[in-house]
This record gives sequence, C-alpha cells and structure tokens, in this order.
Amino acid sequence: MAIETLPRDFSDTRVFVVGINDRHTHHRHELDDLSYEQAFDGPRYIVIGPAVSDEKLARNFPDLAARFGVTLAQLQAVRDHQAKAGEAQPA
Repeated sequence: MAIETLPRDFSDTRVFVVGINDRHTHHRHELDDLSYEQAFDGPRYIVIGPAVSDEKLARNFPDLAARFGVTLAQLQAVRDHQAKAGEAQPA
C-alpha cells in the first residue's frame, strides 16, 4: 500500500485575518466587506474592510469564531489598522 504524500485540496487549515488590499485575496473587496475565502491549495483568509460597522462585526463574529477560531480583537485590529492607515481605497 502506497503512502499518500500530496496534500488534498482545501486541506490547509491555517486562518489569516487580512484587510481588503491584501495581495493573497483573489477578488475585489468593498470597504464594508466581511467575508472569507480559500483557494484549493492555500490557507483561509478572513477579509475585513475598514468600514465594517461594530453592528455587522457583532452579528457575524459568533459564526466566524466557531468556524475559524478567530477572536474579536483580531478582527477589530485589522479593521482599525486599515482605517488609521488611510487604506480607504479597495484594490
């Protein structure tokens, strides 16, 4: 019996919280975007824009935490960093 050494599609379980202009994301994101994506051969990316409201964040946080193990502090830090850095232009 052969030992399988190649990773299976979507088997990368790493999770990164990124802003809307991160080069690893695969499409255009809006300023108030809060979504996630994963290429078949890479990690998962939670994308959060600088204009995501506290209400939207609170509404979606329980699902994101349960599914990906992220913290509210991580999401807020990426959102707030973009707002302070003036990264107000979607890629």
